[in-house]
Amino acid sequence: MKIDRKKYWDIYITLIGVVLSITSLIISFSHSFYNLKGNPKAFSLIAIPIAIIASVLSIYILRRKNKQIEKYNLIRDKKVFLSYVRQDKEKVKTVYHQLKSLGLNPWMDIENLQPGEIWVEKIEDAIKSSDLVLLCFSRASLNKSGFISKEIDIALKEYHNNKSNETILIPVKLDDSNIPPQLSMFQYADLTNKEGWDKLINTLKEKFNLEKTAHNTFHK
Repeated sequence: MKIDRKKYWDIYITLIGVVLSITSLIISFSHSFYNLKGNPKAFSLIAIPIAIIASVLSIYILRRKNKQIEKYNLIRDKKVFLSYVRQDKEKVKTVYHQLKSLGLNPWMDIENLQPGEIWVEKIEDAIKSSDLVLLCFSRASLNKSGFISKEIDIALKEYHNNKSNETILIPVKLDDSNIPPQLSMFQYADLTNKEGWDKLINTLKEKFNLEKTAHNTFHK
């Protein structure tokens, strides 16, 4: 089992800070209320450095925690749109939950659309506002025309409008079917095998600076 050294380092620093703070309080309490005999200068030489060190450690811990929270919020705001056909709903739901386990914000119509919303507009808005679009394909999707074709067109338009070199769409194979010709220029993720899922995870980790790794349940 891999040990999270950063996590244990934070625990050690916290414990040291707590011990130093308690020690400083004990010394101050003893000096003030019990009027212990001794050299006040010696007391200051002990209590003041301990209090300073405890304060510095507390500030360090708070800053680290704030950075971790900011990073978590930044990752959580990263939206990944999932395009698919109804026949592949269960497979894509697995992808949806694994993306969530990474801390990302996947968007899937059956999970995110609310009653009364105009679904056509919401889907278009979701694609345009997403940081990444996963276009999921199978034999079922290739044999079916409909809104998925429009989703592909919107995603391609966003790609061509994108001025950066960032990856903003990835074709995803759910079975042994072929990727549509209009997407052949993009390297696809093959989820028919574990290696394909691992490659997709590595791409997401690099793009979104992720530290966690999703457990592969796609083939179970």
